[in-house]
Amino acid sequence: MSERARIQHGWVDTLFLVFDDTGAFAVPRVGAQGMTPADAIALLRFVERHRTRHRLVLQCEAGVSRSRSLAAVISQVFQLPYRWTVLNHDVFALVCREADALA
Repeated sequence: MSERARIQHGWVDTLFLVFDDTGAFAVPRVGAQGMTPADAIALLRFVERHRTRHRLVLQCEAGVSRSRSLAAVISQVFQLPYRWTVLNHDVFALVCREADALA
């Protein structure tokens, strides 16, 4: 598991979520835990709280599907420009469902 990022100069806040890759991107692993509804809600509330900021940095351990999927769903839910190519459909669908439930 990655360690929590330390606040750097110019940063306002951090959100630390831990979940394994799922779906087509997953490497099968005993005990793997995908993103939960609570993770999705925490993400959505975090973005809403910082909606007026000009930058948001997302990083997952591999940098392939989770961070891109979160960027894609954030752009869709908050109507922000973003062009994505690779999605973890499990992560994308879960955050979309939770955004609809919060609306």
